[in-house]
Amino acid sequence: MTRSQEAPPASAGDRVRARFENQLYSPFARTFCRLLQESAACTHGSKSALSDCDELWRLRVDTRARIAAQLTLPTIPVIVEQLDAVLDSPNSRAADIADVVMMDAGLTVRVLALVNSPLCGMSRRIDSLEQAVSLLGIERIRSAVLTVSVIGSFSREAFGLDVSTHWEHSLAVATGAQLIGGVLKNRGTGSLDSNSLFLSGLLHDVGRLVVAQQLPDEFRAIRMAVNSQEAGFLEAELAILGMTHSEIGYDLLTNWGLAPEICDAALNHHHAESNSDSARVIHCADAIAHGLGYSPEGQPFPYTSPRVWETLELSNQSVRGIAVGLTENMAAISDALLH
Repeated sequence: MTRSQEAPPASAGDRVRARFENQLYSPFARTFCRLLQESAACTHGSKSALSDCDELWRLRVDTRARIAAQLTLPTIPVIVEQLDAVLDSPNSRAADIADVVMMDAGLTVRVLALVNSPLCGMSRRIDSLEQAVSLLGIERIRSAVLTVSVIGSFSREAFGLDVSTHWEHSLAVATGAQLIGGVLKNRGTGSLDSNSLFLSGLLHDVGRLVVAQQLPDEFRAIRMAVNSQEAGFLEAELAILGMTHSEIGYDLLTNWGLAPEICDAALNHHHAESNSDSARVIHCADAIAHGLGYSPEGQPFPYTSPRVWETLELSNQSVRGIAVGLTENMAAISDALLH
């Protein structure tokens, strides 16, 4: 090839594309992270930096669209839909609600075990679902049914993710969130619903479970990037999926019609500085759970924002009390739901 026939030098955009093309595991994740952090400088930086950022964001959109097309978001468990249909009736009674749950013997056993765990704080044993509905109310029973049925529906193993330790972590975050909510309520600075906080904690990482089960090759690539310390978990997800597990979880929970604060906590628990109190509580409960060792294998300690802790005004003494309460209750709660 003569000099006149030589291909023109690759542009910055071409170089970025070359790093993306045909590579499931992206060894350029560190570059991706750096450019994300420097994206604010693109508006007044060099033309090359602007070209890189433009191309990265366009490719991220393309990657996101490709991954989204491969995902099938699970539907809400059928038993929850059936229960909601009964609850929508103005004439429903405790016995009607109990009848729906008792159609599944395994679910009934788990729900009663959860109702009798420290989570519900009952002073005496509850032996029937009808009694549970009468004493705890409809919303708490619905929350218990949703908890048990969601854990059961995601029980299948996934590459690179131990499902049982995933749920143990999620239950620890859920329990910690309730305890934080109790601290805020006792001092008169919070009025978050206890059931909502529990479900927010339970489901905050459900998007990661969806990725591990439905996109095992991509999840393997994310783990490789994190284990090699080339990228943090969220940055690796952005590089390989074009989105994070938080966004996938938000889409799933929104499709299920769950309360906005539960969906918001799934979306924003990693970056909760300017978001809802629910997201802030889950942010702190997540850190406490990881700190106590309730952490799925391979997941690094999450970023924790001092501003979130300051906003919630959680003192060291409060955090110690929450940690003690979480540790004391977790064995019984895990036995009720996971064993």
